[in-house]
Amino acid sequence: MVGFMNGNNNKKIAVWVVSMMLAVAASAQVNWTTVDKLGSLDLKENNKLGFIDFYTTWCGWCKKLDSDTFANDTVARILNKYYHAARFDAESKDDVTWKGDVYKTPDPTKKMVHPFTKKIIIGKVSYPTTVVLDKQMNVINVLPGYFTPKDFVMILWYFVNDNYRKYPFEDFRDAFEKQIRPRMNKDLGF
Repeated sequence: MVGFMNGNNNKKIAVWVVSMMLAVAASAQVNWTTVDKLGSLDLKENNKLGFIDFYTTWCGWCKKLDSDTFANDTVARILNKYYHAARFDAESKDDVTWKGDVYKTPDPTKKMVHPFTKKIIIGKVSYPTTVVLDKQMNVINVLPGYFTPKDFVMILWYFVNDNYRKYPFEDFRDAFEKQIRPRMNKDLGF
């Protein structure tokens, strides 16, 4: 037992712990793209939905959505497998090309909601807001606010395989844990 606590074993344990932490972190990352790239994709050809996370640099709930929800392994797996996911700073000063149209900030010297944000969010702008797009790049749903990983998994899965066309959300939510989640977990490799 005395030999177990020597310096070599401590180094091996430290290397193992660090490698496990890196493996966990690496498995829970969303493969983000830009809205410009998303707007130029043929989602039908890829058989994926579109997804946009509208955030701002100053928004605390946006940062929480990033650190808690988008870092969740199940959320990341769903987004990576079934969606093309883009992030967009809703107050960006950059030009955006979306489906052939160019959106420019009228006055880049002022902090304001980007015209692209207004076009996609439709209605009251708040942060964070996530938007789900169908395979024709039409807005299916605008989801304002923060969601826990558990709730967001269910919401994301609701749009996969056209579940949103088959079931009212309340029925889907009621059946999710017992009937739908086990199939989802199998499909995601859990």
